[in-house]
Amino acid sequence: MTAFEQLLSEDGVEEGKMLHNLGLRSGNTKYFAFERKGELVVKLPARRVAELIASGAGRVMDRGQPDRPLREWVCLRPDDEAAAVACLREARSFVDPDVGYARHLALAAPRPAAFDAIRAPRDWWTPLVVDYGSSFVLRFDGIDEEMEFRVDSEVPPSSLQWTCLRHTGAPAWDGSVITFELLDRGESCELAFRHEGVARGMVEPGWERFLGSLADYVATGVGRPFVASPAAS
Repeated sequence: MTAFEQLLSEDGVEEGKMLHNLGLRSGNTKYFAFERKGELVVKLPARRVAELIASGAGRVMDRGQPDRPLREWVCLRPDDEAAAVACLREARSFVDPDVGYARHLALAAPRPAAFDAIRAPRDWWTPLVVDYGSSFVLRFDGIDEEMEFRVDSEVPPSSLQWTCLRHTGAPAWDGSVITFELLDRGESCELAFRHEGVARGMVEPGWERFLGSLADYVATGVGRPFVASPAAS
């Protein structure tokens, strides 16, 4: 199954024409991707587009007008269909926030090391973790709330899935599902991350912070888990 076929099999995704090319749009009628000259062109936040171009992973989309680049579109050549699916889901979550939050990022370690790192949230999310085996609870220093997750599946070294059973500070999280999928790149890997069942805007700021912390922990052994500020202590 191609990446486009995979997305078309998901609820609310339709195909249509975008700049005379095959494109995908979400249920809110907004296009988030199309194929053009062997490249995958996706719509993402301007800062994310700039990041991909600066890293060399993306190329400017300018519709033949170099002096007028499209700030929220970027041309990509994913390594494989799994990476293309991750890019498409990230783009869809940008144009249709109700489907949740998705992020595709590189991790500087092989899959087994990244898998083990994800399983250690105390090192990148919060040090206050109570692990019950099939579930775990996260608490945050200086904040009177906690989050409980059920471990739905673990398939070493390729994927993990958790369901939020309760979030005392944000009940909208309850029942939402978090998926970590690791794509093999030899001495490194890519993370295809999804948080479904809750609006993107509610979770994006936190995940941008803590997925960055996870990436740091994978690369250096030192993450940036939550620590209360002096004012909150």
